[in-house]
Amino acid sequence: MSSIEPVVIQFASREQEVFALRKLSKEWGKDFWAFDDLLSLLSKRDSRLLYIPNPEDSKTWDSVILFRVGLDHAELLYLYTTMSRRNLGFGKVLMRAA
Repeated sequence: MSSIEPVVIQFASREQEVFALRKLSKEWGKDFWAFDDLLSLLSKRDSRLLYIPNPEDSKTWDSVILFRVGLDHAELLYLYTTMSRRNLGFGKVLMRAA
C-alpha cells in the first residue's frame, strides 16, 4: 500500500473539489450531515481535508478524511472510503498522514 499517496488540501471550494466531495457524499448518503453544512465546515481556517484520488478517474476521490487542527490538538471529524476500495488500507494511510 506504500504507493497510495494522500493529497492534503486547504479546501477552497474549487469546482473540482466540490464535484469530488459531492460525489462521495452521495455515496455515504444520509449518514452524514447536509452537504451545505459540510462546505461551511470546510471553509473554516482550522479545517483540513486529505483525500486519495481515484486512479481511474482523476476527478473523483476514493477516500477522504476531514479533521480540525488546533494549536495543541487535532480532531477527527470523518473518514470515508468508497465501498470498492475498502479493506485496502486507505483509512490507515489517511490516518497516518493526518
